[in-house]
Amino acid sequence: MPGSVTSAAVPVPAVPIDQDLALRKAAKQLESVFLRELLKPLEENGLDDGDPLIGGSEEEKEWKRLQLDALADKAAGGIGIAEMLVRELSLKQGRGTAAGPDRGAAP
Repeated sequence: MPGSVTSAAVPVPAVPIDQDLALRKAAKQLESVFLRELLKPLEENGLDDGDPLIGGSEEEKEWKRLQLDALADKAAGGIGIAEMLVRELSLKQGRGTAAGPDRGAAP
């Protein structure tokens, strides 16, 4: 009918957006924990123990730990573990496909 307004069906996600965001956040946190474990030998063995500025003290060890924690947090989400977890968990819950976001079909 001319001049009439029709409403188009808007697809509703199978999972609430906040639940999907929570899954992505948890996966990114898990990736960060994994990266911290990978970086732990740098903290324990150090590349430059005994820095003359700080003197190899407990403060230096804490500073290195904080730097490695920050590095792991920053890198989390960038190596693909979090996205893989989200994709696999979504498949297991029957609410996703094998393709990741904007990645096309899985090989």
